[in-house]
Amino acid sequence: MQFPVTPDVPVLSYATQCLQNPKGCSFASINFRGILSKFDSLKLLIENSGVDIFAVSESFLNDTITNAEINIEGYSIVRGDRDHRSGKLSGGGLVVYTSDAADVTPVPNGHFCSPNVECLWVCLKLTRARPVYVCNIYRPPDASVQNSLHDLEQQHGNLISQLMLMSCTLVMLILIFL
Repeated sequence: MQFPVTPDVPVLSYATQCLQNPKGCSFASINFRGILSKFDSLKLLIENSGVDIFAVSESFLNDTITNAEINIEGYSIVRGDRDHRSGKLSGGGLVVYTSDAADVTPVPNGHFCSPNVECLWVCLKLTRARPVYVCNIYRPPDASVQNSLHDLEQQHGNLISQLMLMSCTLVMLILIFL
């Protein structure tokens, strides 16, 4: 897959991963550091990718920004804006763009935000197959991996265990700074 290069977002700044699931689902993730200021580039990137689920970390969105301002035709939006639980006033935030052709729903209580990790879960329902649960995870660079994993397990350990017992497919789109 080739991504467009635009003057404000050179191709080298993309921390993008794309993967194709054997069931025909495709996923991509990127750390974008502010959707609004580079929205045209993000829109072009998503439209050209053709993926079913496109996860964005560091959206820098808050409740003053509406979904209409970041809408991309043919995609639905699931948001997990950074909130007071992070202990930080700005930055962060997660967005998952899902193709309108895919049957995707947010997972109830699937957004979590702490000083060490942010995550946002969605469920992709497939015809004649078990659902695929996708988690967009972001660990801020000032958080330790150990603390991030601890917070993630405390908040979502039961959900992950239940999904594994049901033999569901899990896709974790993780952006970790080492």
